[in-house]
Formats: sequence, C-alpha cells, structure tokens
Amino acid sequence: MKALEAGGFMENDTVAVFLENSLTVIVPADNPANITSLADLARPDVRLVIGTKDVPFGSYTRQVLDTMAADPAYGAAYRDAVMENVISEETAITTVMPKLTLGEADAAFVYRSDVRPNDRSLVRQIEVPAEYNVVAEYPLGILASSEQKTEAAAFIAFVRGPTGSAVLESYGFDPVP
Repeated sequence: MKALEAGGFMENDTVAVFLENSLTVIVPADNPANITSLADLARPDVRLVIGTKDVPFGSYTRQVLDTMAADPAYGAAYRDAVMENVISEETAITTVMPKLTLGEADAAFVYRSDVRPNDRSLVRQIEVPAEYNVVAEYPLGILASSEQKTEAAAFIAFVRGPTGSAVLESYGFDPVP
C-alpha cells in the first residue's frame, strides 16, 4: 500500500489499517503428541509444520521464535530446537491444515484467521503471547482513479463498522476501528 500511496494511486487520506492478524499454533483436537505449551515445540519428538522463509507466515514464525529465544524463559537454544522439529515448510497456508488433520504433523504455526469456523472442531489453538507475536496489518483505502469513490467510502465504513468488524472477528481477524 505504501508504494501505491507514494505513486499517487491512492486517496491518501482514506488509507488506514482496518484489520490485524497474528500467529497461533494449532494441534490436532485429539493432540496425540500432548503439546500444551509453546515450550513443548522444542521437545525432540514433535513434528512441526511452518511456512517457508519467503512467505509472510513463515517469516513471522521465525521472528516469533527469535523473540522467544531472546527471552530467558525459553533460552537461546529454543529456536534451534524448534527448527530441528520442522518436518515441512509450506509455501501456502492451505497445505498446512491437511498435514495436521491427516496425522502427518503434531503442530503448526498458522495465522489465527486460518483456523476457519469449520476447522475449529478439528484443532486446538495454543496462543502465541503478544510479547512474542508479530502483528500483520492490512490497510484499506480508495484508489485515486476510482469512479465510485462514494461507494468505496460506504464499503470502508461498513467494513470498519460494527457489522463488518463482527464478520471479520468471526474469521479470526482483529478489526481495527
């Protein structure tokens, strides 16, 4: 969005972050590996799925692990121990859930919004505390060349209003009013 703003393609006074997303760890609902905390991800018997370093959820996962390793509660070896448990690095989030639900993996880092309502009975979430998590921000704005600026403004008002925010929340996003 910053490039679009800098290039004059946006009505800059309309651009704002409208929602945020962050990472969570998911485990199968029956949790055969008995993973109950983020510390358990460093156990040598855990099979973990993450994103590749070139996709946002993979890059954010590595940032989370780096931040946790800097905390004495986890220790410097935490990141390496967790990364040794990675059995698959995915380029798309859509390939992560099947690996987990088919029993090929014990845990995975995903966006909170990737735990869709119909998946919630299949997995349990282990929240990544805010002090370690990375927040992805999603901006919204009106194109300078838009011929429907009034309609675009109405859509933005809807998305940022109570009804739109409730829909976004139901899908795991954190709306920004």
